[in-house]
Amino acid sequence: EVRIFERGQSTQAEPLAVVELGPDGPARWQPERQDFASPKRELAFVLRAYDAEGRFDETAPQVLWLVHGTPSGDSAATAAAELGGLPTPPDPLLNGYGESGALKRNIPLGGAGAVKVHGNGIPAGHSVWLAGAPVPVDQNGNFVAEAVLPAGMHTVEVAVLDPAGNGELFLRDLELEPDDWFYVGIADVTLSTGKTSGPDGALEGQDSTFDRDSNADGRLAFFVKGRFDGFGEDWGLTAHADTREGPVKHLFKDFVDKTPEALFRRLDSDRFYPTFGDDGTVEEGAPTSGKFYAKLSQRENHAMWGNFKLGYLDNELAHVDRGLYGANVHYQSQGATRFGEQRLVFDGFAAQPGTVPSREEFRGTGGSLYYLRVRDLREGSERLRIEIRDKDSGLVTGVVHLRPTLDYDIDYLQGRVLLSEPLSATASDNSLVRTQGLDGDEVWLVVQYEYTPGIDELDALAVGGQGHYWLNDFIRLGATANRNDDDGAE
Repeated sequence: EVRIFERGQSTQAEPLAVVELGPDGPARWQPERQDFASPKRELAFVLRAYDAEGRFDETAPQVLWLVHGTPSGDSAATAAAELGGLPTPPDPLLNGYGESGALKRNIPLGGAGAVKVHGNGIPAGHSVWLAGAPVPVDQNGNFVAEAVLPAGMHTVEVAVLDPAGNGELFLRDLELEPDDWFYVGIADVTLSTGKTSGPDGALEGQDSTFDRDSNADGRLAFFVKGRFDGFGEDWGLTAHADTREGPVKHLFKDFVDKTPEALFRRLDSDRFYPTFGDDGTVEEGAPTSGKFYAKLSQRENHAMWGNFKLGYLDNELAHVDRGLYGANVHYQSQGATRFGEQRLVFDGFAAQPGTVPSREEFRGTGGSLYYLRVRDLREGSERLRIEIRDKDSGLVTGVVHLRPTLDYDIDYLQGRVLLSEPLSATASDNSLVRTQGLDGDEVWLVVQYEYTPGIDELDALAVGGQGHYWLNDFIRLGATANRNDDDGAE
C-alpha cells in the first residue's frame, strides 16, 4: 500500500490517505476537492509491503506534488512547467530505480536469491519485460534489471516486444539451492633437515637468523562463505583464518591477537598505487585485525569475532560509538510494534582493542581540509558528522552523518580529513534580525575515531551492551552499559 502524508508529518501519524496497490502494481488516488487549497501542494508518501503475519517493510518518505488540474490538458510535466516552481517529474518507471530505499525491514526473506539480467542493442520503440514486469531501457538501447526469487527451481523469462506486442522470448531454467557455499584454502608445509661438520657457527656468522630448532615451517589459511538451512531457518556463515608463515609449532600461537600487518592497509591509495591497472576493486569479506574471523548470522541476528562497528546513539547519557576488534552478539525478535519497531533488541560486545577512542571538534572555516591531533588511526573506525548548534545555547539542532568516499576522504596514517565540499562557519537560523556581521547558527565538524597511542601494547578491555523492550506501542524500556579499562592511557 501507499501511505500519503503532509510534508514534514511523521510517518507514524495518521496518514491523509492509504491507497492499496493492485495485483499488477499500479494504484490510483483521487484527492478530495478540499485538498486543493492552492494550485500546487507538496505531500510525502511511503510504500509499505506486508507479509502473511502482518509484518511490514517500509520505504523512506518520497516527495509527491499535488497539482490542481492541468492547464493545457496535458501531462503533469506540462502542468509543472506552466505553474512554475515544480521539478519536472522523471519517468515514473525510473523514479528510484536501482535503489532499495527501505527504511524499515521486518519481513524475513529466508533463502531468497537474486537474478540479474542485462542487455544492449534494444531497437527504438521496443520494451523489455523481466518475469512479467517492465524494465526501463535507456536511449542507447541498454537495460539492466534484477529479480528476487525464493529458493527452488525457476524459469526466468525475458521478453523484448515491439509496440504491437510481438517480439522474442528468452527462457532460462535455474535452481537456487538453499545450501550455497564458496570456499578456498591452502596448506603449505616445508620440511628441512641438514647435516654439517666443522665450525658451522663461523659459517652462519654473528647475525644469522637460522632457527636451529625449526625444521618444519608452514602456513594454513582458508576462507568460506555460504548459507544453509537449519532448524527451518536460513543461516549464513562467513569464516576466515590465516596463520601466516612460520614454524609449525607456533602457527596457532596468539591466534586471536592482532597482527602488525594492518599498517599496509592504511597506505594512501593516491600516493601508493595498490592496484595492477585492471580497474578492479577490493572488498574485504572478512574484516579482521587478527588471524581469525567468523560470523554466524540468521536474519538480522549474528554472533561474530573480528572487526565491527558499534553505534549506541539513541540515548543522551551513554553514547558508544567505536570500531573494535573482538566479539559481538546481536539479537532482535521478529515481533514488532505497529510502527515497525522490533519488540526486543539486544547487542553486546567484548574486545581488547589495543587502541584508544578519541573525539575532536572543528569549527567550520569555509575550507575542506582538517588535521587530527594524532596519527595512525584504526582503519574504518572513524565517524564523521556535521552538527548545527544554536548560537546562544550551544544545543545541537541538526545532525548530518557523513559517508566515506562520497562525503570525505581520510588518510589513516597521517590523520588528515578532506571533505568533498567546503564547510561553512555558519548556517541560517531563520532570524530576521542580525546582531553581528557573521550571523547564524554555528557549524561544527565532529570526528570520532580509534588510534594507537604508542609503541607499548595496551592491555585494555572494553565490554558493554545495549538492549530494550517495547512494553506497548508507545513505551520502551532499555539500558546501555559500557566499561573501558584503558590501562592508564589518557
